[in-house]
Amino acid sequence: MLFYQLRALYLISKFFLIILIALSCLNSYAQSYFNLIPPIRGGDKDQARIMSAAADSNGFSILGEFPAYINGDSSRYYIQPILARFDYSGKMLFQKNLMTSFPSPMIMERHPLIKKNDSVYYYRTYINLHNNSYLDKAIFEINIKSGDVLRSKEIEFPGDINANAVITGSYFNGKDRLFLGSYYNQSKINIVEIDTLFNFIRSDTIPNIKYTNAPIYLQLNSDSIFEIIGDAHFYKPNGDFVINIFYSKLDINRRILDYKYIVGPSINDWGFYSADNLTCIARNEDNSWTLLLNEFIDLPNGDWYMIPYFLKYSAEFDTLLWHTKFYDGPHEGRPLYTACSSIKCSDQSGNLGVAYVINKDFRNSAYSLVFKVSPLGDSLWMRKYVPLDFDNKIAWYAELNPIIATPFNSYILVGDFGDHTDGRVKPWILHIDADGCLIPGCNEPISNEDIEINKEKAFLVYPNPVSSDKILMLSRVTMTEDSYLIISDLQGKEIKKTKFKPEAGAQYIIEIPSEIPNGEYLLKVLGAKFQHSEKIIIERNR
Repeated sequence: MLFYQLRALYLISKFFLIILIALSCLNSYAQSYFNLIPPIRGGDKDQARIMSAAADSNGFSILGEFPAYINGDSSRYYIQPILARFDYSGKMLFQKNLMTSFPSPMIMERHPLIKKNDSVYYYRTYINLHNNSYLDKAIFEINIKSGDVLRSKEIEFPGDINANAVITGSYFNGKDRLFLGSYYNQSKINIVEIDTLFNFIRSDTIPNIKYTNAPIYLQLNSDSIFEIIGDAHFYKPNGDFVINIFYSKLDINRRILDYKYIVGPSINDWGFYSADNLTCIARNEDNSWTLLLNEFIDLPNGDWYMIPYFLKYSAEFDTLLWHTKFYDGPHEGRPLYTACSSIKCSDQSGNLGVAYVINKDFRNSAYSLVFKVSPLGDSLWMRKYVPLDFDNKIAWYAELNPIIATPFNSYILVGDFGDHTDGRVKPWILHIDADGCLIPGCNEPISNEDIEINKEKAFLVYPNPVSSDKILMLSRVTMTEDSYLIISDLQGKEIKKTKFKPEAGAQYIIEIPSEIPNGEYLLKVLGAKFQHSEKIIIERNR
């Protein structure tokens, strides 16, 4: 009898194990890659911005904000922080207003979430509680899966902290402590230590550091040594502004063990340059560092531009091991390239960097770039992303920051962009695979000869069937002459016609007119050298 009972328990446990494996497989396959303007609602004219994100095996959550008026009164304006949850097909599961104990609204920035565990994170923010000339610093704890704020508190730093002071922070599991850093009084870094209930432990001012130091990275390592990395800047006697980076080590009592002012590989200024660039530093397994920095270049006419680079330094920042340029031109004042976020690849195959590109004259749309570099500094690929249909629409800025990894060797990028067509600021989310592709196969090398003999297609359309008002198209060819993209019904009646110049590797968004019914249509690209025709099926759920 006991044998049969044990066998029954074994079969039941095996059955549930099979079910769990099947559910896991379903979850991993229920993914799609997308370029999404999420349906965040509640703000004035549905405007919103996304500031941070975190991912887990079931989906990802974003922190953001939208502008709103009290009772529709434009003179009573406020910013509402929110959390929204998505699955990996891009479907928004819920949106929730963040409720804290602060009597005044939070002012959010592109700060990374600080992870405690898979559900609970910390986020540093700003408030204006005391009507000071600077913003007060605050922190809250949040469950990213439910959107519940678990606790919140103002964090008091000593001194009259400048409103633009860069704030950084980290969580140390071994001590169950949070360390928050800032700088003030031109040359002093301050470290505040609190516990996870936000009780004050201690505050320390780090004196006698040369230059003005803005900490971007602050960590307590396993040897009880603080390591700090950030921008270091000063003014020359002639008034010229100089910026590079610094590296500092402190013992557990906050005594300085080491300080290095690090000049870049050229005579130009090098730095993070922005309080947004808080995810541009990665520690490698051999204790070396990979940084995403901007080289700042002045032009004789008074204009300027920046070139993003990856740089790898030895563990103590004694040696620059390699540096790799993010983008190779044009070397002029416009457009403007700015590195803003990076991440170590989940499979240890290198690092991904993100930059946004603004055309100062606004004649062309702003866009974002993702660039991959190998552990040895080899430039592997670069992808370009635009948030809008390329049919006569222009974004005046388009920033994706930060980039985060999913458990499935893919990446989520969040941010926002300005839409010239209606003057609104809109949220923006990308989900890309490990090769930066929205369209599967974007990384496959294809020759023009293969396309000319019809061995390969000049354009790939994805997804097909399409279940939304947008479809993606990958161009595998570059044509300097005008080409035409045409969507027509099966009888040849044109529904949409767009003139464009295809660029090899570009992943275009094509908006399908919402008024056309579900069914079969033809998508054609007509060019002087390459042509393409494909049947598309529209299956929208309405």
